[in-house]
Amino acid sequence: MTHSVNRLVGRPRAEGACHRAGGRRRGGGIALSGGEPGGRPALMLRNAVIAGNALGGISVGEGATAALVNVAVVGTGGTCTSPPIRRWSTPGIPPSDPTAVVDAAMEAFPYPPRPLALALALALAAGACGGLGSAPVLAVRAVGTVPNIPPSTGRDVGFSAMLDGRSVWVFGDTLFVEPAADGLRWRSSSWSWTTDADSSDGVGPFEHAMGSDDRPLQLLPHTAEELAWNLAHEGEGCTAGDLCGSRLTPWPQAVVSAPDGGSALVFYADMETGMGTGDGEGGWDFRAIGGSVAVWADPGAPASRVLPPLFGREEPSWGAAAVRVDDLVYAYACEPGCRVARVPFERAGERGEWTFWDGAGWSADWRRAVAVFDGAPLFSVHWSGYFGAFVAFYMPPAEEEIVLRTAPAPQGPWSGPRRVGRGEPGQGGAWDYALIAHPELAREGGRIEILSYTRPTGFLASETPLLEVEFASVP
Repeated sequence: MTHSVNRLVGRPRAEGACHRAGGRRRGGGIALSGGEPGGRPALMLRNAVIAGNALGGISVGEGATAALVNVAVVGTGGTCTSPPIRRWSTPGIPPSDPTAVVDAAMEAFPYPPRPLALALALALAAGACGGLGSAPVLAVRAVGTVPNIPPSTGRDVGFSAMLDGRSVWVFGDTLFVEPAADGLRWRSSSWSWTTDADSSDGVGPFEHAMGSDDRPLQLLPHTAEELAWNLAHEGEGCTAGDLCGSRLTPWPQAVVSAPDGGSALVFYADMETGMGTGDGEGGWDFRAIGGSVAVWADPGAPASRVLPPLFGREEPSWGAAAVRVDDLVYAYACEPGCRVARVPFERAGERGEWTFWDGAGWSADWRRAVAVFDGAPLFSVHWSGYFGAFVAFYMPPAEEEIVLRTAPAPQGPWSGPRRVGRGEPGQGGAWDYALIAHPELAREGGRIEILSYTRPTGFLASETPLLEVEFASVP
């Protein structure tokens, strides 16, 4: 596989991407100087792996030339150059085609290559300039579970964010046997938190949001219409026939903190379940009929839903993942390809402020949004200082694979998928889902990531396993 020069070692666009990603140039890596423009390069690298240092993986001096073929660069910030690499003018090489420059360089200079396998064999390209950003994985360790909130038999999802100094974790369907004071035996959204930010000795302990009836609180309160429907179709006293057990309820999605950490946005999808309108049967019969955000100001109390919903039933469920960059929130919808929207954090409740990535810019029309990669219905995106890039972790539907992608910006371009491990399969052939990273608990700038996922353990039962993914150190 041959990488183009501007993909590996900069060019103005790639260097700009590094600056937009928040990187800053530091020394280290490899410095190139000399060489004859139009002639023999100062350095030829083939099938090599280079260990970079921050954003200084390769530094190309004025007048230098180089041939790079199948070269991977690994560093905490990827690879950029200043000034950009200088092209050479070997006869027959189109100057506007950097891939041809690299290919032809091998033919024009057929002396034995001098590969520099300086560190970390098997590593691929770095992330800050749009490459794959895949340092070797040293270990994927199971590090316990997030306890189910008593007295529930299971709950799913588990997005997290920092809110008022706590790592708050938001879960979806939370099931229990004895009814709560409102008559329901379930919550479609519950939450827990931990104040221990040091994950080196485990994650937690957790506290849970409970009502005076010793049942979990509902994070996203039902409207009067939703609650009336749910009570009329709940339990043995239901007289609605096939609609008994059906629900109208908000399902929580991604959570993002405000820049000051004093509040958060909780994305959610308005769902109807058990009404024969979805693609599945029974508990899998569900359909999104809208979506919105909720404003969460107090980790000890429920959030406030923005109503009427921001997004109609014809729109995808924005909020399958979300990440904040400065004062902008980027939200994803994956049905099945993942599209991206963005909005200022403080104006997320205003529909007219939302714009959508159309592949070239941000459009006010969501229908123009294009897929930036294939992901999963629920996943996570965050900035990794280790990779010097945005990282997406997800489990493809019907798989237990842990997949990683990287990009210099939330809208991409995203790398190809890289499988870094597996979860434990659910019982009875049920699928794991909702793989989510928790960057507030990551260590060493993201070299060690904390992930969670939902694992079914039986009928109406599940657990939330925790994983620790450790990537190799880069000297």
